[in-house]
Amino acid sequence: MYNDSTLGRNESSFTVSLQDKLVGGCVLLLASFPGIILNLLCLYILLRKKRVSWNSTFPYYGMIISRCTCDLIILAIYASYCVPVVFFQRHMYGEVGERLIGFLRQFAYFSGLFHVVLIAVNRYFGVCQLNRYKTVFTASNTVIFISCGWIFGALVSAVHWLPQCRYKFLYRFNTWGYPLTYKCNVWIIAAEVIINVLALITLVIIYSKVIFELKMLNRKFSHKTRESQRRRLASETQLAIEAITMTAGLCTVWVTSVMIPLFTLDRWFMLCNSCLSVIYSSLCACLTYGCRRKLHKQLSADYKKFCTSELQYNFSSSLKNTKLSTQVPAVMKIDII
Repeated sequence: MYNDSTLGRNESSFTVSLQDKLVGGCVLLLASFPGIILNLLCLYILLRKKRVSWNSTFPYYGMIISRCTCDLIILAIYASYCVPVVFFQRHMYGEVGERLIGFLRQFAYFSGLFHVVLIAVNRYFGVCQLNRYKTVFTASNTVIFISCGWIFGALVSAVHWLPQCRYKFLYRFNTWGYPLTYKCNVWIIAAEVIINVLALITLVIIYSKVIFELKMLNRKFSHKTRESQRRRLASETQLAIEAITMTAGLCTVWVTSVMIPLFTLDRWFMLCNSCLSVIYSSLCACLTYGCRRKLHKQLSADYKKFCTSELQYNFSSSLKNTKLSTQVPAVMKIDII
């Protein structure tokens, strides 16, 4: 979202030095390359999972795979399209090609945004609505949810095929933008602002509810073993990191994309804005890879002993505590899914 009504008219009124071209292109390339590697690594790790393990983890990891695919599309566009455009200072693919690339960029962004909210909803059911989790997030329903995310991205991005819409990469200013010479683009920007605000509010509400519920469960199970408490603390920490990262990342990228152009039109600030978008597209892969490594450490040889002690405790507990004992998987599911 960027007002290039003046920049679009002045793109040909000055030239960019060779040094600025090299710096801008190299910064975008260096910012996007680690994210591409991380997303490819996460896709490789998740897709090579054994078929048996997919039975219980497909709802969550299926959405993660779809989100990483969206991020990979965005990063690939930055690395393979934006960097050469900055180097050569011209659009190279004609009218249809430029529209297609702009469509793909927005398509991947809004599909990924839908999946971010969907993952938060999955977390909510895994903690607060455990009894309904298996009925809501079945394999078939998960495929439907993921498909809805891609359809949502396609519908929102379909407006970029309108003749008046010129969403493109402004190579002299290292950022994406709309020309506000057409009134329809103002409405498009307003709609995108509303979608981002609604997504941000939804994430804050869901993750606040999940973390609060998790703290209440920890109080209920304060009498459990030290290993049990350690795993629940790890689950709470993982959720807190995920909530803060996804919410703060979306807020930062969205606010900077709106506010920076209002205060300055300097190309280096615009470059920072693009780099923030690139880094945001790498957050999901970073969290997935980091949490998976942590999970492997937790699922060590001592885990069997831990599960055995948990089952023995639940079996020998009184009828009064049976209801609480059946809720133990609510926290465990955060680690396993």
